[in-house]
Amino acid sequence: MNRKITWLLIILVMALSLVCTITLFALVWIRPSFPQFLFGQLQLTRDSAPLSPRAYQSAEFILDQVEFNEIERGEYIHLQDDVLFWDPAYPGFPRTELSKAEIRQIQEVLSGGKLFRQSYPEDGFSCVTISPGGEPGYKSCPEGKEYWDQLQDLRFEATLDREVGLFLFSLTNGGVAEIRIFPGEGGTGFNPKEKGGEWWFDGISAPVPGLEKIISRTIVEPIEVLWPHKNAAKVYTRGRRIFGFMYQLALDTIQDSTKVEEVFGEIEQIRPAVGNNYYSSWMDSTSIFLTFYIAGSKGSGVATVQGCECYQIRLVFEGTPVPGRLDMVCP
Repeated sequence: MNRKITWLLIILVMALSLVCTITLFALVWIRPSFPQFLFGQLQLTRDSAPLSPRAYQSAEFILDQVEFNEIERGEYIHLQDDVLFWDPAYPGFPRTELSKAEIRQIQEVLSGGKLFRQSYPEDGFSCVTISPGGEPGYKSCPEGKEYWDQLQDLRFEATLDREVGLFLFSLTNGGVAEIRIFPGEGGTGFNPKEKGGEWWFDGISAPVPGLEKIISRTIVEPIEVLWPHKNAAKVYTRGRRIFGFMYQLALDTIQDSTKVEEVFGEIEQIRPAVGNNYYSSWMDSTSIFLTFYIAGSKGSGVATVQGCECYQIRLVFEGTPVPGRLDMVCP
């Protein structure tokens, strides 16, 4: 009887050891994506996932609901074009850090502007009002149509002149405030980026003081790559292990693209860069978004690849976004 109990204990210990070993290897594999993988979300690193909608406090920044001491760092990023899908890292674009005095002045100017939103389905307009107690609210305003038209004129002018910019503020609570600006003749149009919450509006304000000087000191900083200490083969192995064949398809899309070759010349190096690098699978929807550093015979820059069976490429070359969107490529 004792011998049977002993063998049962040995088998139980061995089984538990096997389970622990498998669990350990599984945790090592999914570590950057834990616990998001439970919901069909994977990423190359913990910082590669898109920000939570709750992280955006852009409207709160304009409404003076973000205290000045909560602003950890401010940057101006010279987008040039009204580009999409590069946030929150905006790798490869010219940028410069803002001083505390510049941050305070920017917040004052934008907060003092006209804040409004288009109301659907009525096609009316609401303006943001501040109560005597300092609480913001909305009220119907016919002048909102005039503000909207001014914003569209400023947006068109800034895009045409390639002067679209972005103020990006990192907050002490881990949140961000991201305000896209459209400077033009006699004023500034702006759009606080929000993904959730109760405040959704656009704005027009006076020109941002010193903006030309801020733009003049922007530079294209060295593009940060993931795992710089690893060679290209090991980086590829890690990416393929996490994302499977979709990682290979994304790479093939870049390597086979005639547009990428036209812009960068002969490709010398492709590596994952700091930015959005994630895989999402939910119900019957699956997609991948990857950010790559590219070095070619003509220069270097960044490409984002987004899609599933077909992929869309967006490029920034030597600090300048390549105009237009590349057609969907289906490997």
